[in-house]
Amino acid sequence: MEPHDHNFEAIVNFKECCNEKNKLYVYKIRNRRGNPDQPSFVFKSSEAKMKLAVPMNNEKDHFLSKEFCFFDGKHNRCRGFVTLTAIVYHPLLRKQIPLAIMEAEKETTENVELFWKLFKASNGSCKSFNPIGWCTDMAGANLAGLVNVFGVDAKKRIKSCEFHFKDLRNKKAQRLDIDSAKEFKTLCDELLRSTTVAVYEAAKRQLDTFIAADLDREFLTSWISWWHERRGFIFHAFAPTNAPTMNQAEVVHAGWANRDRPNMSLLDACHADVRDSLLLEMELQGLQSGSTTKGRDPTFAGHTGERHGREVGKEMFAADQADSSDGLCIDPKSSHRPKTQRKNSKKDKTSYGKQCC
Repeated sequence: MEPHDHNFEAIVNFKECCNEKNKLYVYKIRNRRGNPDQPSFVFKSSEAKMKLAVPMNNEKDHFLSKEFCFFDGKHNRCRGFVTLTAIVYHPLLRKQIPLAIMEAEKETTENVELFWKLFKASNGSCKSFNPIGWCTDMAGANLAGLVNVFGVDAKKRIKSCEFHFKDLRNKKAQRLDIDSAKEFKTLCDELLRSTTVAVYEAAKRQLDTFIAADLDREFLTSWISWWHERRGFIFHAFAPTNAPTMNQAEVVHAGWANRDRPNMSLLDACHADVRDSLLLEMELQGLQSGSTTKGRDPTFAGHTGERHGREVGKEMFAADQADSSDGLCIDPKSSHRPKTQRKNSKKDKTSYGKQCC
């Protein structure tokens, strides 16, 4: 037995049983006990999932080549491990499909980079995997890992989750009075939805003026600055216009939370993931025969229409948007959100007033 009561020997035995049917069900395992300098992990996928990943290349002509890859980490699925997941929306099955899952000790740049290297190595034909874009949260490890594996060009194809931005905006607004909170939310929405650089800069000036007008709002300065440095991943004036607004990996993670108990063992997670791979194979077979049960998400035609709508403004980007400060800041050690800054106390305000006098 290992720390957190994980039994790697049992996982290896389970992998050997799976290999008879599909070597990708449990593709790679590493136990820190035998490799003290290397972190433990378990990487899982399937041949059917890798076949879905193969056409996900921005230079190919396939309905999945138009789909973004969603990536995220879930922190309470397995005891002491984070679950990294790559997901794609399948418009014919009308549901999100996990392409690969890896339990890792931490959500670090090294582990994210390892995830994508294993992903590409798990199937020789999957080396061409290079989707139209990725949707992930703002964790520096996720961004740095993607760029390290897929190149600097990938930076311009990464879109962050707008839901996270709005959620954090709401939490900041709770520290303001009612009228200020309402105005702050409106200004943040204008910043997010600005479709040109000029409109964005005007909205940013309004927000800066709003913050400077009251010392009680000073704690917002570093928060806005953090997002501004990463504006190329989130705000409409800079981010890929054909990208989704929400990271749909969280839909899959929410499904796990409703179905499975939290803090499972690594072995139980393997059982659950192989079961899901088998079910997917049956669904794909049913799709070919016309007998499969489809999900409730948008149909192929509806999903294509939504994507077309997102792409309408793509050519409106100005060529001079990319400069030395392109808003694509990546700090591998950065969290997925700005650090919380303490609101000024009365003592701080009194001291500030004296200094101003």
